[in-house]
Amino acid sequence: MLRRAPLLPAALSIAVIAVPALADPARTTVTADVRLDFGKMVVVDSGSRRISASGMVTDSGVMPVSGGSTRPAQFTVAYDRGNENRQPLDITVEVVLSAPGTVASGGVTGKLSAFETDLPGYGTVVPGQVMRITFESCAQRICSRSFRVGARIDLTRRYGGGTLAMPLPIDATVVGID
Repeated sequence: MLRRAPLLPAALSIAVIAVPALADPARTTVTADVRLDFGKMVVVDSGSRRISASGMVTDSGVMPVSGGSTRPAQFTVAYDRGNENRQPLDITVEVVLSAPGTVASGGVTGKLSAFETDLPGYGTVVPGQVMRITFESCAQRICSRSFRVGARIDLTRRYGGGTLAMPLPIDATVVGID
């Protein structure tokens, strides 16, 4: 005869402990919303195309080709305080543009120069120049500001043709919170 052990009901207890909510660390981010686009063009020997911060195009020594779009870059700098506190803060952020080096593709070389922005108080910008953005009385979790950057691309063609893609690095650092 087979004996079976009686099944004992298991007791399960769940303890719920209240834990205070933790805030995220405050942080600053830079988002590239729109890339700087010089469009399509033909360059015989050398030439340049300038895209202003407002989007105006000026060509010198290049011929435009249909099918390409031109536009300035657009960036958004945001400060996330990391919590839902609504105390107004004055936040100062330093923004710095770093210029990419010369880029080559298929016999064409290009270099960016003559940077400009639509940030108030700044027009022409040189790589490494500090630009300040102030979020006055920021009472939200995230305060942000978008701005545009235009530039000139100087092109030299030795042979063939190519597509040039250049990064436009922007860094932002909080330097003051009042």
